[in-house]
Amino acid sequence: METNEGINKVEIIANRAVENIVNGYIKSNDDNLYYVNVNSKQDLLIKRFTDLRFIQEGDSSPNGRGSILFKRGIEIGHIFKLGIKYSQTMNACYLDGNGKSQPIIMGCYGIGISRTLAAIAEQFHDERGLIWLINVAPFQIHIIPVNNKDSIQNKLALALYKKLRSMQYEVLLDDRSERPGVKFADSDLYGIPVRIVVGKDAANNTVELKFRHTNENFEIALEDLMVRIQCYFLKLFR
Repeated sequence: METNEGINKVEIIANRAVENIVNGYIKSNDDNLYYVNVNSKQDLLIKRFTDLRFIQEGDSSPNGRGSILFKRGIEIGHIFKLGIKYSQTMNACYLDGNGKSQPIIMGCYGIGISRTLAAIAEQFHDERGLIWLINVAPFQIHIIPVNNKDSIQNKLALALYKKLRSMQYEVLLDDRSERPGVKFADSDLYGIPVRIVVGKDAANNTVELKFRHTNENFEIALEDLMVRIQCYFLKLFR
């Protein structure tokens, strides 16, 4: 005569995935034997259910709606519940409603600045480099004089720099003695939202304007430049 006396002394723990099995079937230790119409809470002598396995892509969602889908992410912030561990040590207390001293329940949070930059770079880039969001970009406008030896280009580039700075824009002026191609490639790598190229048409009061997030570039007269830039930034900040 079989008895469950021995097994009743063993605490059987099962994964939550089998907690609500109704009229299911399970395999026995015998390769050719299966049990049908099994109800986990009634038939399996399970003492408690808990998380015993790593979730797999394709598993049913815990709320029963759809399936699990894996996506990569990066932790940029966290919150910790500290309880009274440190408040007891520091004797940080308050008086409760009965006038009795109680330790403060503490918590803390943190945001990783370097991780945030990494997350932005992962989400906003192309094959040329970064594409900074306007509200976190280290600079808003990048000015590049094509020929550093050209006095007209240098004078105009510096004038634009001072004008835009006076309008409260964060501006980077590339005054390096590098080839234009190097400057343009570096500009795309930096990913500053707006680029102004001061080239041979500077004598005609014309510059080239480029928007990094669309890679759209076109020539524009100086008299229209400031309004065009202002409209662009107003659109981005909406």
